[in-house]
Amino acid sequence: MAASRPITANFFNRPTPLVARELLGVILWVNGRGGVITETEVYRGEEDNACHAHFGRTRRNETLYAAPGTLYIYLCYGMHWMLNIVTEKEGFPAAVLVRSIISYDPHFPKSHFSPLIGPGRVTKYFGIDGSFNKTSIAAPNIDLAKYVLPDAKDVNVGPRIGIGFAKEPWRSQPWRFVWQPNLSP
Repeated sequence: MAASRPITANFFNRPTPLVARELLGVILWVNGRGGVITETEVYRGEEDNACHAHFGRTRRNETLYAAPGTLYIYLCYGMHWMLNIVTEKEGFPAAVLVRSIISYDPHFPKSHFSPLIGPGRVTKYFGIDGSFNKTSIAAPNIDLAKYVLPDAKDVNVGPRIGIGFAKEPWRSQPWRFVWQPNLSP
């Protein structure tokens, strides 16, 4: 097992694609449950027409403009909560969507790791809902720690999914990062 190092809000005050890539292999703890982040997507700026900030600042998306390390939680299709972590400087709308994790319990062997693919499953596992919106990653019930930095050869990079409405070049931006670790015992 790799040693873990705590992650602070400063980690998020950097370019969003870099943060999204480096979130792979991070353990996220929420309400005592842990998961290793395995898939992320970038949403960056008002010019990105797949980003909620594309039409400017609104009451719904105002959290995207918050300080780096703030959780931006919203309801998708009226069914699934989405976990995003705000990046870059305060006032610039950018965030990383956490799309997939592998549930993590340090008390069990690797055979007890379980993939949770899909951002709705991630929030359900952690018990995240709209009440987490605007919460800092420094909140007492949230913790992030670097577990492992995956080798570049083990990370697939490609366009985001579920944004068919977006125009080019935003639809094809290589802003989705996927790591499929080998966690077999």
